[in-house]
Amino acid sequence: MGSPTVHLPNGASVEPDALLSRLGADAVTHVVGKGKGSRLHGAPELVVEVAISTLDEDVDDAIEKRADYREAGVREYLVVAPTLDQVHWWRLEDGGWTPLEVDPHGVAESQEFPALRLDMQALLGLDAGRVLTALLAEPS
Repeated sequence: MGSPTVHLPNGASVEPDALLSRLGADAVTHVVGKGKGSRLHGAPELVVEVAISTLDEDVDDAIEKRADYREAGVREYLVVAPTLDQVHWWRLEDGGWTPLEVDPHGVAESQEFPALRLDMQALLGLDAGRVLTALLAEPS
C-alpha cells in the first residue's frame, strides 16, 4: 500500500509516510472513497515523514513541508531521518512549530495522542524492545 493522499484545507495535497487522525462526529478530517482509492480530507493531528536519503535535501524537503502543514492546522509533525541520526518532532503552538520536550530518558510524548510515547534514540537505533517499552509506559 502506498502513502495516503491527504487533501489539506489550504489546498495542498500531500502524501506523508504515516499519519494519525481522529475520525468521528467531531473530527476535523474525513475519508472519501473506500479501499485503495480512498483519500483523507482535512488536517490530520499527526503527520510523519521518513527521510531515508543520506542527502540533507531529503530532510530539507520534509522540513519545508512544515509550512503547508502549519497553514493547514496539522497539530504535530514528526520527521525521522535514520541515515542522518536525526528525529524532529514539533507541535503547532501559537501559529508556529515548537519542538516537543524529550524527558531525561530520551522519550517524547505526543500532546494530541498522550498514549503515543517514542524513545527517540531507540527509534533511530531500531531497538524495538525500547520503543515498545516507551509505548507501553503510562502517559505522564
